[in-house]
Amino acid sequence: MDFENPTGWTFNLGDSSTNNGWAGDGASQSRDAEVQGNDKSISGYYSDNGGSGQAFNIPNLYSNHLTLIAGDEILVWTADHDPTKTNSFSSPGWYALNGQPDHEGPVNYDLYLGINRVISGGNYNGRVGSGLCRVGIKFLPAV
Repeated sequence: MDFENPTGWTFNLGDSSTNNGWAGDGASQSRDAEVQGNDKSISGYYSDNGGSGQAFNIPNLYSNHLTLIAGDEILVWTADHDPTKTNSFSSPGWYALNGQPDHEGPVNYDLYLGINRVISGGNYNGRVGSGLCRVGIKFLPAV
C-alpha cells in the first residue's frame, strides 16, 4: 500500500465482510479479526473466538508505504521498505482462513479490505480517511 499524507481510517483488513473497526462486525461472524490503519499507525484486534479486544498497536509505523502479508492466524508487516520496521503477529484468535468453525456465521476463507474506510458501512460512525493512494495484491502459495 502506498500513501500520501495518510489521515483517518486509511485501511481496514479483516476476515469478516462486516468488519467495521475497533474489533466490531455487527455480530455476523465470530471469526472477525481485523487490522486497521489510522493516520500512520496500525492496530490489530482479535476475533471474538480469540477473546476480542486489542492484539497490538504500533503508533507512527509508516509514512508512505506498508506491506502486509496475511495468512491463517498470522500477519506480517514491513513499513517504508525498511527491514528494521518488519514484525509479525500470530495467534489462534487471529485470521481464520483454514476452515475453522464459526459460531455466528458461515465458515469463511476470505479476507476483506476497506480502502480509506472500514470494510462495512461506508461512513460507519465517521470511520473514513484519505491518503491510501495505491494498493497492490499478490497471492502467495500456501506453505
